[in-house]
Amino acid sequence: MLDRPSIHFLGIAEHGNLARAAQALDISQPALTRSLQGLERRLGARLFERSARGMTLTPIGDALNTRLLGVATLLADTAAEMSQLASGAIGRVRIGVGHMVADLVRDALFPRLLVDRPAAKIEFYTAINVDLYDRLAQGQLDFVVAGVANGVPPPLQSKVLLEETLVALVRQGHPLTTLAQPKLADLQRFGYASASGILPSHPLADRRLGEFGGKLLTQTLTTNSMTTLLEVVAKTDLLTITAWNESLRSRWADKLAAVPLPEHTVSGFVGTVRRPGSGLSPLAQYALEIIEAALASQPRLQQ
Repeated sequence: MLDRPSIHFLGIAEHGNLARAAQALDISQPALTRSLQGLERRLGARLFERSARGMTLTPIGDALNTRLLGVATLLADTAAEMSQLASGAIGRVRIGVGHMVADLVRDALFPRLLVDRPAAKIEFYTAINVDLYDRLAQGQLDFVVAGVANGVPPPLQSKVLLEETLVALVRQGHPLTTLAQPKLADLQRFGYASASGILPSHPLADRRLGEFGGKLLTQTLTTNSMTTLLEVVAKTDLLTITAWNESLRSRWADKLAAVPLPEHTVSGFVGTVRRPGSGLSPLAQYALEIIEAALASQPRLQQ
């Protein structure tokens, strides 16, 4: 904010008359005169030429007027920007999203966030969980949305919002699709394709198999590419375990088939992950609320 003498100076320069400036500034004319004199003494320069016609800027006064008007405009713009930042109307949000929930999060955010906050800058980063957690811990992301069934590395904290029922995903015509009542133990006959750091389902399935005396799945393929994972499964007898959600169905139903595992249901969990004690900007908080509401409203993803 400009100091009082600078505001008084701008008022005199605008009106070109002490009396009119004093009235506009709601100050007495003697007080305005003293303020101007004090500013001139401080700068060591005369700022106005006084005449019967009013107050005319000197060259130095004109230069000061130009500078102060620029500062006043900058301050006004800054104040408006801070107000918009405080309300979340503008700003930047950096969201990390796991591959398996990327479509769900994308559909929840867009176009709503762009419509509600058209001046916002949004970074939508999709990666494997390990990468997301590293970036979050380093402050490169505001929050993460991903599978959290196996926990998150400390000191990160997660909030579960969605439970998913997992299935064995295989190619169309796979031997597992011919079984009337497939069991977890039937999966042991085939190699397992693991999306490294993407899907938490492999350790979940192994844990469930172990509870019932089964052997661990044979991990044949590990990849950090979801597309590669599904393409390989669609062309081989390998299987993977995931939630057969609407997003996967819409793109892969002609190549992949879901094998329900009713014997012992395997569940995964999706949630948000944040750094403890980290504050969110109003924009980031708004984006997080949209995502959390969307996830919380999803029905449990059935087989």
